[in-house]
Amino acid sequence: MFRYGERTQTQTPDPAWLAAAREDPDPNVRLHALGTWAQHPSESLDPVTYVLVDPDETVRSRAQELLEQELARR
Repeated sequence: MFRYGERTQTQTPDPAWLAAAREDPDPNVRLHALGTWAQHPSESLDPVTYVLVDPDETVRSRAQELLEQELARR
């Protein structure tokens, strides 16, 4: 039985493009990466939770919205 928060053998780490986008200095690139993740979210919420501490307020705000939407969906 899967419990929320447990990692399974089938889960994969963040794709390389997503990890690279998180480090991009352009906040628009980080926002685009969030949007791409939101279209096909993975079981792991790491991609969106990492961005909750982004230096750009717009990116943090969008990450919070997406996290709330995804948690409500689950």
